[in-house]
Amino acid sequence: MTARMLRRIPALIAALAVSALAFAPALAGLTRNELSSVGFFPSAGRALPLDATLIDATGASRPLGERLGGRPGLVAFVDFTCTTICGVAANVLAGSEQALSESGDLDHRTLVVGFDARDTAADRDAWLARNPEAATLGTNAFVTADPATTAQLLEAAGLRTVYDPEHDQFAHPAGALLVDTDGRILRALDLVSLEPDTLRSALIEASNGTAGSFVEQAILSCYGWDAETGRYKLLIDWILMIGCTTTAAAAAGFVGFMLLRERRREAGRPQETTAGGGHG
Repeated sequence: MTARMLRRIPALIAALAVSALAFAPALAGLTRNELSSVGFFPSAGRALPLDATLIDATGASRPLGERLGGRPGLVAFVDFTCTTICGVAANVLAGSEQALSESGDLDHRTLVVGFDARDTAADRDAWLARNPEAATLGTNAFVTADPATTAQLLEAAGLRTVYDPEHDQFAHPAGALLVDTDGRILRALDLVSLEPDTLRSALIEASNGTAGSFVEQAILSCYGWDAETGRYKLLIDWILMIGCTTTAAAAAGFVGFMLLRERRREAGRPQETTAGGGHG
């Protein structure tokens, strides 16, 4: 673990502790079944609507495709009136982006989309004021849309949220979609646990060969995405497991073949007889 990551741990733990305390009562009005339905469920290979018009914090209105600009990217979804996990997730994302730029920036785009169409520009500005680290992503990174466009984005993203009217809050995942250079969804990433190395590997994978050095692309070819851990894992682990299983099966087959061959040999040998004679 690097010194940079160690410096991030106390702040992250504190933020998660505050978030957990705030989040618990906010979910009191929701059932377990409702909470289990929350998450990202995108269709494999589906593209986000690139013609969707998004308005950023500067007031500029541009389509999603133009904002992504043919680069790999992350499209995060937050609620600008969220009082729990959204700020934590966006702050972690901003920290990983900062670490990424320090280690050698990759040409990519990051957008933070407000998924509650009721939120106003004032709500967004107030949220950014409460989360100054997230604000370092830049004012043009934080975007909203009209209700119809927002619904279109959420449907394409496969984002499922549940509204809690008792607390006027949404239960929702703290995540972002990794999209390739054509705006196609590759997978969802957990923002709260997002590490700079994971972010870099994800963006190189999503770049279709246009980002990262030759060495990085070669190394990434030896890794595969492990959804269980949310990290890239050496494919050699899986290859060795498959190889060991195959070797064991081959050894067992060879032993069985040799035993069968020996039995056939025994069965094909002539029976030995003992010759006897009479004495006169």
